[in-house]
Amino acid sequence: MFSLFSSLIGHFSEMKVITETLVVCGCLVFGGVVIKTQLRRKPWEKPPDNIVEMSLMNDPWEILSDDIMEMVVPHLSVRDRIRLSSVCKSWNTVPMRRDIPSAPHQLPWLILPQCCHKSLSFYDLYDGKVGKLDLPEPVQGGWFQGSSKGWMIMVMEKDLDSTMFLVNPISGAQHQLPSLITVPSFQNFVETTRWKRYGASLFSYCLVLSTSDITSEQCMIAAFFGDAETLCLCRPGDTSWSICEVLDANEVIMDLLFSSGKLYALVLSHDKEGFMSAPRTLSCGGHAVELYLVYDIMPRFSDQNEVYGDYIVQLKASLDSHLIESATNGEIYLIHQMQDKFMKLYDDENPEDGGGGGQGEGGGNEEDDYVEGGDDDNDSDNEEHDNLEDNEDGGDDIHDMDDDNEEHDHNLEDNEDGGDGIHDTDDDNEEHDNLEDNEDRGDGITRVEEEDRDLNVYLRTSAFYVYKLHPKKKKIVSARCLEDQVLFLSGAGQLSLPAREINKLEGNCIYFATNNHSTLHQREYINRELGIFNLDDRRVKRSFPSVRVSVRSRLSWFTPIL
Repeated sequence: MFSLFSSLIGHFSEMKVITETLVVCGCLVFGGVVIKTQLRRKPWEKPPDNIVEMSLMNDPWEILSDDIMEMVVPHLSVRDRIRLSSVCKSWNTVPMRRDIPSAPHQLPWLILPQCCHKSLSFYDLYDGKVGKLDLPEPVQGGWFQGSSKGWMIMVMEKDLDSTMFLVNPISGAQHQLPSLITVPSFQNFVETTRWKRYGASLFSYCLVLSTSDITSEQCMIAAFFGDAETLCLCRPGDTSWSICEVLDANEVIMDLLFSSGKLYALVLSHDKEGFMSAPRTLSCGGHAVELYLVYDIMPRFSDQNEVYGDYIVQLKASLDSHLIESATNGEIYLIHQMQDKFMKLYDDENPEDGGGGGQGEGGGNEEDDYVEGGDDDNDSDNEEHDNLEDNEDGGDDIHDMDDDNEEHDHNLEDNEDGGDGIHDTDDDNEEHDNLEDNEDRGDGITRVEEEDRDLNVYLRTSAFYVYKLHPKKKKIVSARCLEDQVLFLSGAGQLSLPAREINKLEGNCIYFATNNHSTLHQREYINRELGIFNLDDRRVKRSFPSVRVSVRSRLSWFTPIL
């Protein structure tokens, strides 16, 4: 376990973190006891001569009044509050009160691919450990589809009767969302082979909440499904999705973001780019929300190819776009995640006919193969780190892409023996719950033969580019750096944190966990797209081990709430 995370633990020292947490908690509790003692002392009483005498005057350590506990709890993370509540019976109430805020700027958990019907595993960056979250019974057997504002999105797949839930794994609360059958395109999708193979993971693309308080009158949920051409809205308690036709022909939604009560939709358009539309008002359940359409910048892709062993590589051939709100100033950032495309060569294929004018081995030129839209400065001198032949980013050997070599990859889910998570993991009880061996789900997933060449593709993250929305010009402008921020990006949940607020967290970095659906040539695949991109030196460090991913599960950053 420790060897797997040796490089990451350099940033998050496990024992030091635990020690610091205990010291802080101890100091806070002791300080509270001292205050309590002084407040209880009568004015005419002589103060104690020393700490020992003071301690003898106190009640037993487990007898701590609620007002003192209320002073301690706001300084703790959610996970530390859970630990504090389990110390003794008299301490289990105040730490779990939802009206008391937790310490701000918590490091997120990385939700790992599902291997069990009844629980989810997660990796805690702060502790460097793997823990387990029990799922409430109504959603056991469902598929995790992402997270937003501390809530997990789960789908119970039952064809046309499929249901979607918001789940808080800490409190056990769950809220059913409108049925997917109320989305116009869902019935047609269920009738396709894609539903049988991928399930909701290829239909439920993005869902975001406006606030973590789903009982609030201001709470609204936005999503896009299926063809990504329709924006859907609902409020907690609604029985159907409100369908909003906001796009022109040949436009699709790429991402959604609530910021300061406004909804932003990132749109890919054939004839519009680089600006933000005027606001329009949408209504849902008697409540209104302002919508802004943000038209993404389209880069000019290169047709340069390189050949490495059995693979032909199209450099920077794919793009993922993300909208995210800054934790430091509330600005909205647009992040471009560039990916190289690996395609397996077969004996009957000529690399030069591989599409896009193939080059001989090492013959490709990466300079100028990506041009940032709306920015004449190409910054090509920073691209030399992307050369795959001289890979120094800790990535995997290109020749290890074959699934025959999967046995050497470390699966995070198999390394739960040291975790002290919400529940200690129990490997002895996990074997029968493995989704790979489950034959009664009716998912109809079958292995695709190797000759299905269109699916034998791997996308590898090579770089990130940063933009932001100019609030006055209503345009997308180049930002180039994140300053003190650190971003956590995935296709199913993301957030921004100020680095200075978190010990030893380096700013101007992007932690990414990519759900790479282009690799799905069998029921499970090895995902190596977990790492850290430093915008200062523009290098990728793959400090996380690879993980085994099911075609229906997702990786996601998740910030727990009570």
